[in-house]
Amino acid sequence: MLLSSRSLDSNFIKSCNIYNKTISMKKCKYCDQWLEVNSYNFVTSKTSKDGFENKCKSCKKEYDKQRLIFNKEVIYATVS
Repeated sequence: MLLSSRSLDSNFIKSCNIYNKTISMKKCKYCDQWLEVNSYNFVTSKTSKDGFENKCKSCKKEYDKQRLIFNKEVIYATVS
C-alpha cells in the first residue's frame, strides 16, 4: 500500500493506492485510526472542507454518550 500525504485540511487526509484504485483516508482525531473517507466511517458535516467530521462514528457515539452523562441536567432542562 502506497501512502502519499495531501494537505486538504488539518485532519490528516491521505491518498492510498490499492490495486490501482485511489482511496482517500482520514485519521480520526480521538482514536488515531486511519479510515476510508465515506459516510460509513465518518459522520457528515456541512462545515468541514471534506464534508465529514474529524472523529469516526464509533468515537462520535462514545463522545455523545459521555456528553449526555456529563450534561444530563442541562440538556434535559433545555428540552423541557
